[in-house]
Amino acid sequence: MSTPLRMCVVTRQLKPKNELIRLIKLNGKIIIDEKQKQQGRGVWVSKDKEVVNKLKKSKALNRAFKCEIEDSVFNQLESICQN
Repeated sequence: MSTPLRMCVVTRQLKPKNELIRLIKLNGKIIIDEKQKQQGRGVWVSKDKEVVNKLKKSKALNRAFKCEIEDSVFNQLESICQN
């Protein structure tokens, strides 16, 4: 069975789920869905530090979730990409 593909909100490339980070909006807060199973509006981002930097500059998350994104979310994404 092949791995499901998802689209990165920044690069618009289809990639396997395990190469992406899923963020969701849950109760008005943006959180990282580490298990990729929680309910809520989901957005997928590549696990690449350059992509995370582009994500912050382009405000693609703001548009996707229709709200202002806190810097702590971007800090969490950067720490995941360093690993």
